[in-house]
Amino acid sequence: MVMQETVRSFADLTAIARAFMSQKSERRLLIIVGDPGVSKSSTFSRLKDDEKHRIIKAGNLSAFQFYLQLYQSRNKVIILDDVEEVVKRGDKTLMNLCESGAPIRTVAWYGSTSQLKVTRGKKVTRVPQEFKTSSRVVLICNSWDILTSKTPALLDRGKVVFFDPPPGAIHEFVGRW
Repeated sequence: MVMQETVRSFADLTAIARAFMSQKSERRLLIIVGDPGVSKSSTFSRLKDDEKHRIIKAGNLSAFQFYLQLYQSRNKVIILDDVEEVVKRGDKTLMNLCESGAPIRTVAWYGSTSQLKVTRGKKVTRVPQEFKTSSRVVLICNSWDILTSKTPALLDRGKVVFFDPPPGAIHEFVGRW
């Protein structure tokens, strides 16, 4: 059963984001759905602490780049922004990351093992084929239809928040910039 609520104020969205990003949150998956350009992403950006949180712009990442970003972000709160492309391709890595069973999950890459080393200049970093993480995850998405058609199993694993501010609230919020 999908646990969901609709939020219409920026203050309420900020409170939900702050609560999830705190170390006290028991919830492991939060899905934020709303129209493009209503400051979903910037709400999380304003609250981000680089030691505890990582925002990943997932929209243009290949499956392997996505895996590398998750590996580099393990055990932090991961905010996946523009997650539609990852969802459309049915990325199993995302499903592993958002598994609801145990607090520690295994995320794996069983594609080409030749990709599992990253070279920068003379430095070679080896990336394991699988890693464990306790990361809690936020998915920021503009399309409810993509989520329901491609990853319905995810929707039962966390809380879905529909962010639907009225036009007046958007104008007031933008006016404070």
